Amino acid sequence: MSLTKQFAARDKTDAVMRLFKGESLADLGKELGVSAERLERWRNDFVTGGSAALSKRKSSSSGGWLSKNKTKIVQWVAFLVVLAAVIGALEIFLQRGGE
Repeated sequence: MSLTKQFAARDKTDAVMRLFKGESLADLGKELGVSAERLERWRNDFVTGGSAALSKRKSSSSGGWLSKNKTKIVQWVAFLVVLAAVIGALEIFLQRGGE
């Protein structure tokens, strides 16, 4: 019997979207009862899955713009995720009065 709590895909998506909006891994993990590593895995799976879904589209030109730029797109998405986390951390810092 597994002791790991199971989550529906919609719940995982909601959690990932909250991370994208800047909530901290630690706080969200504590609220949901999951580890930060598990939340990171959900976020990475979400980004990878979204990228894979987009890459299935065919382009009229050979190779297609998306397939030519897939690596850069993934890098930019990862950068935006990190940026959102930094902004969230700064917001929390400012709300606490800069202690």
